Amino acid sequence: MSVVYGRQFSYGATFNGIGSLNEGDTITAVTGQGKSEFTVIGVRYTGDALPEPPATDEGRLTLVSASGIPLFPTGAVRVDAQLVGAAKATPLETLSYAALSDSEEALRGNPSAWPMLTLMLVLILALVIA
Repeated sequence: MSVVYGRQFSYGATFNGIGSLNEGDTITAVTGQGKSEFTVIGVRYTGDALPEPPATDEGRLTLVSASGIPLFPTGAVRVDAQLVGAAKATPLETLSYAALSDSEEALRGNPSAWPMLTLMLVLILALVIA
């Protein structure tokens, strides 16, 4: 079982609209083990009942994001999906945190954006003064 969290509005909005998925929709996940297909078995919101736990030989993926108005969430939305086919074996060699490049760190900034941000702030300041 895997749980993946994503943003509905900021940081690229990777999970924008996951609440609109329907039972039977397909989710494709690509990992170091390869490509896997999942079928949506339900969408739940804060307070909804949990789905039945998966059997020991089944795979489950749960996508989680905020629900409500962007930047002012009122709860969470969870999309539960069942693995189609057999689970992949765990690879012998796993990727360690130390092997990640700096750009792959969680919420890593982009320093090349600073010059443009500075220019925009100067322009806004000039407009305010004018």
